[in-house]
Amino acid sequence: MADLSDYLGHVLCEVTRARVMADLAAVRTAVEYAGDERGLMQRFPVPRLRLSGVEVTVPVVVKGIPAGYSETTSTDPRIFARMLVEDLGPALKGQGITIDTAEITRLILQDATLSKGRLADDLPDTLSSRIYERIRPEKKARADEKAGGDGLTSVERFKKVTSIIRGQILKALEALPRTPAGIVVDGTTAAAKEVSDVGLLTNVKMVIREEALEILLESKLEPSTEPPPQPPAKAPKIRMLVPE
Repeated sequence: MADLSDYLGHVLCEVTRARVMADLAAVRTAVEYAGDERGLMQRFPVPRLRLSGVEVTVPVVVKGIPAGYSETTSTDPRIFARMLVEDLGPALKGQGITIDTAEITRLILQDATLSKGRLADDLPDTLSSRIYERIRPEKKARADEKAGGDGLTSVERFKKVTSIIRGQILKALEALPRTPAGIVVDGTTAAAKEVSDVGLLTNVKMVIREEALEILLESKLEPSTEPPPQPPAKAPKIRMLVPE
């Protein structure tokens, strides 16, 4: 499965690669024609294929549509958990709270969306609340109240600790490579044949028309008054490749 944008992008890349392969074949043929010792093939036009228009219709099965704007990351959830703990551990140590990397990793892997690399807008809030539930600093808050520590109540400590956790989550998220989440589709033949809900099957039609990209290079070298070097007399010359 892949995003619809990736699926269509790969189709366009394949068409481009097909044109490149055709051009390389035309160049190889031109070299063979020009190097014909009998001189007969030099008078033949070089065959060259053009993709003036390609029409592609592919059935895809829609597997998921994101609700609103969301992002995805290619970072492994375990790496994200380690990054989070490395930033969060020292920040919570000042509050007398220790955090376990394995526990945070399990927490992230248990999340249905985060474990697949999907980053929801409310992730900093929901994840900070879940982490707070796992570390349970209420006992320390009550112990501090009895011992006359920092004087924070359980509610005040909850606000302070969750604020620290949320800030570190935002910091870890900023370091991740992210891309917008798209429509998830399955373009395999088996998925199209076995789909039970016809409403999930969509035919994507693409009409691809060829365009050329011309690259002009500006030389920074001073113009030379000497004539350009001439190739050896026996070397084949290719003046121009034109369609037949």
